[in-house]
Amino acid sequence: MLIDWCGLFLISLAAFYLIEQYLRVRKGWALKNGLPKELSTEVTQQEYDKTCSYNMAKNDFGYVSDAYGTATNFLQVWLWPIVWQLVSDTALSNHDLYNPCVFALSLTTLETILGEPVAIYSTFVIEERFGFNNYTAGSYIKDKLKNFAVNVLIEAILWVGLILVVDWAGKNAWFYLWVFLSLFVLVFNMLYPVVIAPLTNTFKPLEEGELKKGIEQLIAQTGLNCKKVFEVDGSKQSKHSNAYVAGMLGTKRIVIYDTLVTDLDGDIDMIKSVVGHEIGHSIEHHQWVLLVTSLVNFFILFWTYGFFQNTPSVVTSFGFKEVNTYLSLRCFMTVYTGLIFPLWMVAMNAVTRWLEFRADRYSARLGYDIRPSLLKISKTNKGDLNPDWLHSLWHHNHPPLLERLHAVTEYMKKSK
Repeated sequence: MLIDWCGLFLISLAAFYLIEQYLRVRKGWALKNGLPKELSTEVTQQEYDKTCSYNMAKNDFGYVSDAYGTATNFLQVWLWPIVWQLVSDTALSNHDLYNPCVFALSLTTLETILGEPVAIYSTFVIEERFGFNNYTAGSYIKDKLKNFAVNVLIEAILWVGLILVVDWAGKNAWFYLWVFLSLFVLVFNMLYPVVIAPLTNTFKPLEEGELKKGIEQLIAQTGLNCKKVFEVDGSKQSKHSNAYVAGMLGTKRIVIYDTLVTDLDGDIDMIKSVVGHEIGHSIEHHQWVLLVTSLVNFFILFWTYGFFQNTPSVVTSFGFKEVNTYLSLRCFMTVYTGLIFPLWMVAMNAVTRWLEFRADRYSARLGYDIRPSLLKISKTNKGDLNPDWLHSLWHHNHPPLLERLHAVTEYMKKSK
């Protein structure tokens, strides 16, 4: 039986588009449910109304961006064979890797250009309207160009590596593809905080003072093998706040957004409760849990590819007149991503939410009540205080605020 691989991909795009619209309707309904009574003493009606307006604006625009994104995905797939033919006809080199690299660059450029209207509206209209955007036109373009250059470089390394592995390994390529991508992802996680992140933001060691002293005490208390603590100028782009522990195998560092310090009014204990949560992720090796989970996905991807590695219809169904290693990989990975990735992300979100609960408990075990920090961060970031459970299950990798507050409360009761 001949499979229409391109048709399968397009059907999956349409199906997940419809699912997304249903979820947006549910989210819109949930936003009209009013302030949860559990938060009535912590959140004013005015604060809740502003939060609802922000989330409603994002959800309403989502109908437009979803339709636009689906349409441009259809357009890009239709353009693939045309772009490939143009690249082949104007080739400046006969090297086997020339066409794949130029084609990949062309697709990345096209995808970036097509994605900008949504990104620009989200940043300079919605985020601006609700007071979060700190980008200027100049700084936005500068960051976009840097990110584009990084993406092109990473994609070139990735595709060249994948092609060479297949050409070298032959019919057993699927396993070596998995090994290569696993190593690639590990190296990327090591290098990201020290090479890539500093391209768009400034990371400076935490200044001497009560906050640095408090974080150092926290590190000593937890035994975290990390002496590098940085404050990043996240306010350069947005007023949203965050903190994280990043890096692996010698590149680990604690990063605190300057906006987090502002949002928590410089309260040392509140900041330490959030950093304690992030340290909990590291102490309990949550980065490795997520990495291994991702590697399982890659294993399934390439193991499945092994069955169809020499199936020409994987490529020809997309309209290509020739079949080669690059097109075989690209087309199969596109179909797999369209069919499996949205469902896989739901599973990944479930794993990540479980890890978030564990990190909250870790912060509580350190003696910090993270609940006031969670509440304040949610309010300043205008987080959805009353989300639809199914929309949250599908999209969010953090549990809803009320679930986190309830879980911490129950843990603290049991631990007394």
